[in-house]
Amino acid sequence: MDYAFATRGLAELFAIADTSGQVRYEVRSVPDVAERLSLEDRGGSELAAIVRDYRTSGFAIEIGGERAALVRARGLLVRRYLIDGPALTVLGDPDRGRYTISRSDAADAAPRTQVVSTASGTGALRVRLQTDDGDDQPLLIAIALGIEYLCDDGRTNNAELRTAVRALRGIGHVWAR
Repeated sequence: MDYAFATRGLAELFAIADTSGQVRYEVRSVPDVAERLSLEDRGGSELAAIVRDYRTSGFAIEIGGERAALVRARGLLVRRYLIDGPALTVLGDPDRGRYTISRSDAADAAPRTQVVSTASGTGALRVRLQTDDGDDQPLLIAIALGIEYLCDDGRTNNAELRTAVRALRGIGHVWAR
């Protein structure tokens, strides 16, 4: 099944539609709870929650109130994205907008979810997900949302780092005079 969504920020309400344009899921931030998204069916029932895990700086994926997975990033210069929980692995480069969430427990390791995301300079994000029909789609969509949230953190941190480096270069230039 193919899905797509576009949003100006992961903290606002947005819909995830299939290729025919029919809304299948809604994602909303939960009021009064920092960095928590709720993946809901069209009837408003929560299928999965994406919750910031402050111990790991990642996102816990909760289904039915139980932790089903933890998505986290490691590395400063080259970031790797890890999934703790189900036997899944992230292949490709999420920071560049192309990656696959694949089975890591099977000999064939067939792709389960392929993701193409594009972040613009204006903060808009477009994501296209392609999942196998038999997969646990809410879990895989929630994992992809967690990865996108981490990528968004990385883009923000990189922009802040570039600004700080430019500022330090300016200070160094003044001191050199």
